[in-house]
Amino acid sequence: MSLVKKSGVVLLLTLLVILFNYFVYLGNQPFNIDASFISNKAAFSFELGAEEWHSPGVWIPKRISEEQVPAKYRLLGRALTIGTFFVFQDIGFNDLDAFYFSYMLWVTISLFLFLFTAGELLTLIMTRHNTQLIPQRQRLFYVSVFVAALLPPVLFAFKFPVHGSPNDFLSYTLIALSLIALAKEKYQYFVLIMIVSIFCRETNLISLAPLMLMQNISLLKRVSISFIVVMAYAAYRLMWPGHYDPLEGSAHNYIYPMESLLFLFLVFGPVWLLGILGYLSARKSTAPDDFFIQALNKSFLPVMLCVILVVWLFARVREIRIEYILFFYLIPYALLYCINQIPNWKQTVLKPISVILILTATMIFSFAILVQFMPENAAHHLALESNFAHFYAGFGGGWIPIFIVYFSITVIFLFFSITHYVMRKYQKLNAVQSAEA
Repeated sequence: MSLVKKSGVVLLLTLLVILFNYFVYLGNQPFNIDASFISNKAAFSFELGAEEWHSPGVWIPKRISEEQVPAKYRLLGRALTIGTFFVFQDIGFNDLDAFYFSYMLWVTISLFLFLFTAGELLTLIMTRHNTQLIPQRQRLFYVSVFVAALLPPVLFAFKFPVHGSPNDFLSYTLIALSLIALAKEKYQYFVLIMIVSIFCRETNLISLAPLMLMQNISLLKRVSISFIVVMAYAAYRLMWPGHYDPLEGSAHNYIYPMESLLFLFLVFGPVWLLGILGYLSARKSTAPDDFFIQALNKSFLPVMLCVILVVWLFARVREIRIEYILFFYLIPYALLYCINQIPNWKQTVLKPISVILILTATMIFSFAILVQFMPENAAHHLALESNFAHFYAGFGGGWIPIFIVYFSITVIFLFFSITHYVMRKYQKLNAVQSAEA
């Protein structure tokens, strides 16, 4: 019954995310490609057809035979979508409808699979960190799924320039499944999932990081498993060679560094802050015999910094779906931090006067940010556009209100943490002075 209930909740949330993307960014003009492309079939075809105004029946065969590196290696989501397209085409759908509905079908399936497996993995991590949370597993599952769905790479997956797709959600799903297998010491399944991941995205190799730090596995076995996976990945690439200049995409990060930094924040929003704070506190209380959690703790900072650096150097930061592969590090630690701090916040911060002051300060701060993006004249508008590119306006613009929402939530949690810390120090100082008196 629990499985049915969890599946129903995840399916409902999946549909709500898709409907949110469809209706909130609905384009009213036939070629309004500034909207979420799933809300406009013409924009949809333009986006996925490499900016060609042709029917999918024209550009799909071309994409199959001439797909560019590295996209041509990411077969899993593409093969499922195109295969379903041909089925729908045979049934009698026109080309545009056949591809649109096949794509949306696999978006729904892959997003559902990701949210469900993410809920299972994040719950597993939190309950392994703190066994007292085991009776609350189902509640933790729902909270984990909710947080994962509300972060910008998922909630705004189809708004330019995120470029969300079934392949990305399948990638996250395979990461979650591989880590569940690793946590449960099912190494044969871990290898199998990693081999399948080769046909999805190269970023799935991130799952090897915790493996290499699992002290309950012999070094030889860890190296052997990693070697098998890496060699399979290398063989796949060598069998189907192609040229790709990663610096071509990453040049955008240097041309628009401010835009890139703002989008980097939007990958996780407040979860960046809460996740790091949670990691700093949770790593000290980890059970010494839980090797999987120890491996996550040891790899947390190196992997996070490595992902950020690699994306900055070899990809476009603004495509925030890429950095989202860090979800299994940041989300559970963020939730653990909140769970541990809520009783403390109730005692020190969550008082009427404190809440009013924090909310007022946040509103003023957020309004000040909004004012900075209000152009005074045409020259100021062009200056903002040249510095912040698509984050500010133009093709896919409109990220400023989204940023302000997530930034405001971050500021509130920052105020909570700072206020609690200061008040706790003040209380300790008073206690010491009282004892001395």
